[in-house]
Amino acid sequence: MTDESGNFPISRALDEIFELRRAMAYEAEVLLAHLDYATFPKHRRKFAEDSIRRLRQSACGHVDVAYAGTSSLSLRGALLSAGAPESLVRHQWEAERDG
Repeated sequence: MTDESGNFPISRALDEIFELRRAMAYEAEVLLAHLDYATFPKHRRKFAEDSIRRLRQSACGHVDVAYAGTSSLSLRGALLSAGAPESLVRHQWEAERDG
């Protein structure tokens, strides 16, 4: 999909990036609230805190820092588990947005 001048409407992609960052920030806050529950397992607290840190870094645009050292196979597996495609190219993204 292009605009009248034949350019890719990057504003749509930026809108999606912003929404994803906002969603990550929100999920970090939800997870943080769960840590206040007395029933939250103490032995899982460090893992939850690490997740909150990664979500917040990602929300700020630092995905490369948040997931540095994480196996690409693990990230690929997470995509597949979520039902997302293993790769994303422009025509796939446009089809998802327009479909």
